[in-house]
Amino acid sequence: METTSIHRQTQISQIPLEQLANNRSVSDEEKTAEVSRQFESILVKQILQEGQKSSVSSLFGKPTAADSIYQDMINNQLADGISKSGTLGLAGNLKSQLVRQAQGALSAPEVAGTGDKTITPQNS
Repeated sequence: METTSIHRQTQISQIPLEQLANNRSVSDEEKTAEVSRQFESILVKQILQEGQKSSVSSLFGKPTAADSIYQDMINNQLADGISKSGTLGLAGNLKSQLVRQAQGALSAPEVAGTGDKTITPQNS
C-alpha cells in the first residue's frame, strides 16, 4: 500500500498547479498535500540559495552565468527531493493547518443574509 501511495503522490506532483485545482480525479486532501509540498520546496530552495550566496562568492569570486544556472538546477532538485522525502515536516504541518481551516470554514454558521443570527464576541 505504501508503494501505491508513493506512486500516486508522484503522479500528482507531475500535474501543473494551474491544472491541479480543476482536476476531478484528485481529492481535495491530495491537492492540499501537493500544494503544501511545493510550498515547502520553494522555501527550502530559498534557504539553500541564501546559504550559498555568502559562502560561494567569498571562496571563488563572482560566479558566471553558467555557474548560476547549474547551481539553480541543483537547488531545485535538492529542494524538491527534500520536500518529497517529508523529513522536514513543514508540508505536513501546513497541510494540517489548511485542512483544519477549510473544515472550520465549512462548519461556521452563515451570518450574511440572515437576520435571526447574532454574532457574539469570543473572549480570548
